[in-house]
Amino acid sequence: MLLASKLHKEMEKYLIPEEFIGKTITRQKMSRILNKVLKPLGGTVNVIVDTGVSERLRPHSDNVCYISGWFDDRENVIDPLHVIVHTTQKGNHVTFTKASFNRFLFRFSRVAQHEFIHRIQFSHYNADDKRVYRVSYSPLIGKRRKAWIEYLNDWWEVETHSHDIAMEIAWKYPTKKVETVLKHIDKYRGLSSYNSYKWAFEGLEWFDLKKTLLKKVLKWSPAVRLPKLVT
Repeated sequence: MLLASKLHKEMEKYLIPEEFIGKTITRQKMSRILNKVLKPLGGTVNVIVDTGVSERLRPHSDNVCYISGWFDDRENVIDPLHVIVHTTQKGNHVTFTKASFNRFLFRFSRVAQHEFIHRIQFSHYNADDKRVYRVSYSPLIGKRRKAWIEYLNDWWEVETHSHDIAMEIAWKYPTKKVETVLKHIDKYRGLSSYNSYKWAFEGLEWFDLKKTLLKKVLKWSPAVRLPKLVT
């Protein structure tokens, strides 16, 4: 993906390992640096305190942030791509280890690329004419799970999440053939985007959706680009 290459070039320019690993930086400085990375690509970054996010970061105890994003599909928005960095450390400072910095680089790239794909989708399709993959569920299902089902069965989200999964496979299992991982995907750990689907659709008849999702993962895999990590 061309935009991924541009993103990683900006990341290498501003996210210098020696200035992050083992260093204590303020959230304001972190925000300034990340906005320099994303601004040329039509995006903005907000760094916020979110101590409640720690449960989502297990099993890595040295994780310092969780990253989310959204795309503003309104017309004439100057910077429609938004990335939010949720830091877990209290106070106004963040400290990275080499391991947590590498995880940060990967997650920042994955979320930004997810929103890049949404930008392409919105530029080619009518936002009011989106398709969904129908999956039946009980009306008694919990509100949180229902919201996730209705989010993840959206055709555009299947497309973007399949790219997320392809990135996670390339990152977590670089020596494995993608076909092998997909064939036994329920046995592989650390594929958080796929695990979201497993949790949302557990016990439901989602065979067709799962088949489509994994086909799209395979389709995306040759085009996957990962950021340069610290060795």
